[in-house]
Amino acid sequence: MDKEIVEKNNIDLSPFMQSEGERNPIVEELERIRKTQEKLIKESNK
Repeated sequence: MDKEIVEKNNIDLSPFMQSEGERNPIVEELERIRKTQEKLIKESNK
């Protein structure tokens, strides 16, 4: 029973290239906080 099945499918995602889901202001603020923390850590390691 050593069968291997491989399926290949091409999915056209081009209709979604310029789409973006609804943005949550809390998530956006958390992203800014994370980026600021990363920047501070980088600068403190110099």
